[in-house]
Amino acid sequence: MKYTLTLLVLALIALRATAGVSVIAHPDVDAGSVDKITLADIYSLDLLALGDSDLIVFDLSDADPVREGFYAAIGKEHDKMKKLWLRAKLTGSGEPPTAVASLEEMAREVAATPGGIGYVDSASVPKGVKVLATFE
Repeated sequence: MKYTLTLLVLALIALRATAGVSVIAHPDVDAGSVDKITLADIYSLDLLALGDSDLIVFDLSDADPVREGFYAAIGKEHDKMKKLWLRAKLTGSGEPPTAVASLEEMAREVAATPGGIGYVDSASVPKGVKVLATFE
């Protein structure tokens, strides 16, 4: 029984770690899709709008396989991004993404915030948002 439970837990962890990442946005964001370069520019604070939509960027505050998958997909390291955000804040050249504590909070905030953009597990894309990109 204990062995079966352990295998089940390990299987769930592996499934979560290999699940895809979907970039989601509030329905009013003026974009149908975005590529990795555009996302890297958004999260690097180099791009603050898509079309006519000013962006409100959300990021997970705690380490999570989905967060790591997102940053790997856009070719960035989260720790280096945090340093970039701190530098931008201290120099007055930008504000870091709004930190959220969970993927559930990420989904709620993006859906409720005009201009909101963030990322979630592809298996858990909520209603009320649009998917701009998916990475496996």
